[in-house]
Amino acid sequence: MGKRRKILLLCVLILTLSGCAPREETPLRVVTQVDVACDRGYQIWRRQYKSPEKIKEVLNYLRLQDSLGAVETDPERLTGDALQIKVWLSDGTSRIYYQKSEQYLSKQLHAWQTIDPKRAAQFSDYLRRTPTDL
Repeated sequence: MGKRRKILLLCVLILTLSGCAPREETPLRVVTQVDVACDRGYQIWRRQYKSPEKIKEVLNYLRLQDSLGAVETDPERLTGDALQIKVWLSDGTSRIYYQKSEQYLSKQLHAWQTIDPKRAAQFSDYLRRTPTDL
């Protein structure tokens, strides 16, 4: 192996170990749309948001949901509003969240978690007041 090749390999090794080597970049995924459906038992309404401000409100709500503990009852049996929130990403994939009776949240059909009912009620009110972007 020539001297230049050894120096080149040593430089690549140093850059790799230092974290400065060029890496394959993962494509940036951006939320492009949010679809919301609310089943109130006697009425179903839908919203579709494409404006950045409305998408930001929905994402902030979802990000701020902290689990308050284990679910004591089966949310499927509860009456009250049932929300489905579908977040569309720029690569064509989506994430679905379910909220039941302003008390429980499930991400991608994982286990239900107890959430803050006051914050959930404020979010539901925001959705009712905010028109769709169709």
